[in-house]
Amino acid sequence: AHVEFGDYVTEGVVKAVSAIEEITGQEQINAAGYCIGGTVLASTVAYYAAKRMKKRIKSATFFTTLLDFSQPGEVGAYINDTIISAIETQNNAKGYMDGRSLSVTFSLLRENSLYWNYYVDNYLKGNSPVDFDLLYWNSDSTNVSAASHNFLLRELYLENKLVQDKGVKIGGVWIDLNKIKIPSYFVSTKEDHIALWQGTYRGALHTGGNKTFVLGESGHIAGIVNHPAKNKYGYWLNDTLDDSADEWLSNAEHKEGSWWTHWNEWLLQYNPQEQVEPFAVGSENYPVIDEAPGQYVKQVLPVKES
Repeated sequence: AHVEFGDYVTEGVVKAVSAIEEITGQEQINAAGYCIGGTVLASTVAYYAAKRMKKRIKSATFFTTLLDFSQPGEVGAYINDTIISAIETQNNAKGYMDGRSLSVTFSLLRENSLYWNYYVDNYLKGNSPVDFDLLYWNSDSTNVSAASHNFLLRELYLENKLVQDKGVKIGGVWIDLNKIKIPSYFVSTKEDHIALWQGTYRGALHTGGNKTFVLGESGHIAGIVNHPAKNKYGYWLNDTLDDSADEWLSNAEHKEGSWWTHWNEWLLQYNPQEQVEPFAVGSENYPVIDEAPGQYVKQVLPVKES
């Protein structure tokens, strides 16, 4: 219940990066974060800078990530003090935000395609759901601690503190996104209703360092999970970050094929020139806990006590 947003940085990403360094012997990694995971990643890089720690992350990739929450998209329908206060009361009583409630919340943003059609087809008609990998992944929600979820809603979505001077403190220090000086790759999708691409673009402008912004076709999941072999969705590219998202798009060039190939070329700048053999899994200090993919990802909600 009391795990805070900052704990995801200091006890989550920072310790994970240290473990990777110890296991592999590599001093830096290329990191990627998806949606709120990208918000945590950016906060981690800014935390390293604020603490004047050595650069453990060589490059950062942000998938559909909001850093500036002034344009939250359709999620904004839930962002007001009355609703957030009610959610906070519910969270504090339970100690966490139930992942099933989160799943329904996002489904209702696309109620006709993600809610009512399943209610009619599966419940009223008694048909079994069609196997669909992306929707299965979309329904794989997780519980979020009360303190962290409350912070996300009020401090980030409602008050937009992440882009404010001395707006967010992590591990005892104020973080500043402009202190992010490593190369960053931002990719968003044009039809995303969860992380509006104009909003993610505004967030990219708040970071320092060399930045690349790419806009893919389709939505929050399908536009990211876009294998080149499918040759399904293209993307827009503009090497110049203009002052506004609309100006950027008007000057951007549309490319056929998946943005994955462009990202791969970008990443090669920060990878060893020679390929190396895979490292052994784990180490003496970090032994293997379980076979991949691990027990956590196999859990279903509600989690039953063992």
